[in-house]
Amino acid sequence: MTDQTARQGPTTTLPPQSASGTSSQLPPAAAPAKAGRTHTRISGMRTNLIAAVGTARITELRRIMRRDRRRPQSG
Repeated sequence: MTDQTARQGPTTTLPPQSASGTSSQLPPAAAPAKAGRTHTRISGMRTNLIAAVGTARITELRRIMRRDRRRPQSG
């Protein structure tokens, strides 16, 4: 039995190099992925949501403090 391991790494379909060491045609360069933009947009929305919730909570606590200051102290 002979173990044959699978070749790992990227596979290409380029033609063999010419005798002079240069190739007549090069494959087109791959366009950069735009996945980072989606991640940035989601992160920005999440940050804005957290900021809005924090602002609402601070406003609520201030309102409660003002209300409690106006009430006469019983006791």
